[in-house]
Amino acid sequence: MEVSIVSSFPEMNCGIAQYTYQLVKHLSKNIFVRVYTHKESNPKKLKNVEVVKAFDRNDFFSYIKLKNLLKEEKIVHVQHEHGLYGKFGGPFNGLFGIYLLRKLRKAIVTLHTVFTPSYILGYYDFLKRYNPIVGKTILRNFVSAGIYLREFLVFPKKHVYIVHSYEQKKVLNERGIKNVYVIRHGVPVIKRLRKRKRRELTLLCFGFVDYRKNYELVIKAMKFLDAKLIIAGKANESYLTLLKKLATKHGVQDKVTFINKFLSEEEKKRIFENSDILVYPVLSMSQSGVVSDAISFRIPVIVGAFPYVKELFREFGNLGYLIKSNDEKEIVKGINFITNNYKKIKNSLEKAYKEINWEKTARKHLKIYEVFM
Repeated sequence: MEVSIVSSFPEMNCGIAQYTYQLVKHLSKNIFVRVYTHKESNPKKLKNVEVVKAFDRNDFFSYIKLKNLLKEEKIVHVQHEHGLYGKFGGPFNGLFGIYLLRKLRKAIVTLHTVFTPSYILGYYDFLKRYNPIVGKTILRNFVSAGIYLREFLVFPKKHVYIVHSYEQKKVLNERGIKNVYVIRHGVPVIKRLRKRKRRELTLLCFGFVDYRKNYELVIKAMKFLDAKLIIAGKANESYLTLLKKLATKHGVQDKVTFINKFLSEEEKKRIFENSDILVYPVLSMSQSGVVSDAISFRIPVIVGAFPYVKELFREFGNLGYLIKSNDEKEIVKGINFITNNYKKIKNSLEKAYKEINWEKTARKHLKIYEVFM
């Protein structure tokens, strides 16, 4: 068997690229994989994998060529995220991807973002919390989300879809799309965990640092905590300035370390190995690679109660603490809860890791490919 995957791919600084790399790495132990990716990629070499730099986000004609290339492939699997296919703003973001999906014969499509009602409603928080300029930016994105909702109605029903949560599957089913499988976001395989030498409590906020992450909550909480905080990931500069000013205002600037860059896998590994709790107070998200990373390292999470993580907690038990309100005291409550239930939470993290690590997740994809053939 062989499969062709359309996606971003390392060395692109992109969460979907890392997701696809992990999927391809584990699939290629059993089948041949061909990856069609952006021309800007600088691909990693893997055994049993061919990488074709096939399309340009700014060039519509490259998508026509890509469509023609894919005609010859037996199994086509598209990793879909709006910003990957068509580098435009607002309602036109990802437009070339919609063209490609409509032109392909039957394909498998992983939807990394589904605009569910809970996801869209999460945008309202930004309108309440930020200044008018930021509010206008978020409002524009909210309008875009509404347009994407309309676009989902024209996503071809002939395709097979993979999503990361049952809420996403329900929404797609309600839109008339019936061939939908739920496969949780895979977690990296780490069989041997390095034992951390206990020092002071270290909290970690990881991933792209932007207005949606709600990290103000964590910085405000630091004045109540005997701990240090690492905020690691490429940052939106205006949001980074806001966070630094907030840290100074609350007198916790010496407790907070900012690492403003896209981290390599080795750098990410070191940071997670030296952290005790992942804090991710985001209010609205379709799924979360960051929570998956925490599960991989078996690190408890303090996380916003959006549907994807609520499903994980129901499925595997408490993986940490679900934030119940937009109050900094919730971070303190979360730490106390984790401290008092640490052994039980560690068992739940181990259970989740065994079920959704990339080795097992790749096998679930293989079963879909076999049905597809």
